[in-house]
Amino acid sequence: MALHIPDTTIAICFVLYGSTTNIAAGEGTNAFVIPSDMNGALLKAIVARLLSSTLGTGTQNTELQVRKNKASDGTEEDMLSGVCSIDVGERSSETADTPYVINPATANVSTGDAIFVDVDTIPDLTAPKGLAVVLTFE
Repeated sequence: MALHIPDTTIAICFVLYGSTTNIAAGEGTNAFVIPSDMNGALLKAIVARLLSSTLGTGTQNTELQVRKNKASDGTEEDMLSGVCSIDVGERSSETADTPYVINPATANVSTGDAIFVDVDTIPDLTAPKGLAVVLTFE
């Protein structure tokens, strides 16, 4: 049995939409399954970035949630208590007016958990194109 090694950083990149594809709101359908060597790791950071020059227009930001489907019983938990946001007219979540908040009660992962990224909202006039998300675990 492999154990999580403390002080090790693991970054997982999801390309949710290619650079020519409009982003759509909805639950993520592609997952990353936690391998045994990440058992016990904690979600520590998230960065989202649009992949084209089409940033979207309107009054709503692009908002993302990280969702965990637990291997132990199939229940689902949101891993963020404050969504990851890409503000309208911006390219990255790193410049968001409101930072994301990781929920410490659900930040841990276990072998076999499936991790999804959901798009909760998108700009309401024009959808942005292309989206990648990096999740960092320790």
